[in-house]
Amino acid sequence: MKRLSFFANVKSDRDFKSTTGLSKDEFDQLNRAFSAYYSPNTLEGIPEGFGRETVFQQSDEALFFLLYHHKTAVTYDVLGLNFGISRAAAHTTVASLKPVLKQVLHQLEVLPKRVFQSQAEVDDYFLGVADLSIDATEMPTQRPGNQQEQAARYSKKNISTASRIR
Repeated sequence: MKRLSFFANVKSDRDFKSTTGLSKDEFDQLNRAFSAYYSPNTLEGIPEGFGRETVFQQSDEALFFLLYHHKTAVTYDVLGLNFGISRAAAHTTVASLKPVLKQVLHQLEVLPKRVFQSQAEVDDYFLGVADLSIDATEMPTQRPGNQQEQAARYSKKNISTASRIR
């Protein structure tokens, strides 16, 4: 039985941008670099007996799968359904492809810097940048029992809402 994947339906620039964040040309350019590192034979770091064969034989579908996962943040259940694979295979494949993409982005010198040691280093890094957008999501965490720890971790995002309710 043939595995069904909606990658086959993605054709236009609009399709690529809405599913990966890249235009078709940008995707093709990234895939050329990605394909040099991608090996469809076995998944790295997967123990024997856990199905080490890759799901994606072509680098373009493997890259699309990973970019789609990062762009849409769907669950592994939904990701698996969209690509005709199991939840476990989706999880394993994402885990095995992330280091490959990171290596490619590093080689292309487009991997963003993630840690800064000082405000001066941040200022130097973004010197000449007129507009800066940060795509971030506040994630819920377990509330600490200690009042000082709670205060240190509180984002103060809903202060105005909380004040109006009281």
